[in-house]
Amino acid sequence: IKRLLLLLKVKDTAMDIPTNLEARRRVSFFSTSLYMNMPSAPKVHGMLPFSVLTPHYMEDVNFSLEELRSSQLEVSIIFYMQKIFP
Repeated sequence: IKRLLLLLKVKDTAMDIPTNLEARRRVSFFSTSLYMNMPSAPKVHGMLPFSVLTPHYMEDVNFSLEELRSSQLEVSIIFYMQKIFP
């Protein structure tokens, strides 16, 4: 009943409604998702790890086996990556 009263009280004008069909679809999807029952989030220790390596200024991120195994500054790249991303 509260939702019905809210819908009756809101006055939309033609200026407020997007003319783009994709924008309308997205707004409609978002507004209907507000009323769905959301499942509870899992505990942090139960979540899968997620990581992304993003090249900086479109630089290539390619390592040869020699580069991965060579130790610069006392730690090899492959050892470092294995410790951070087990």
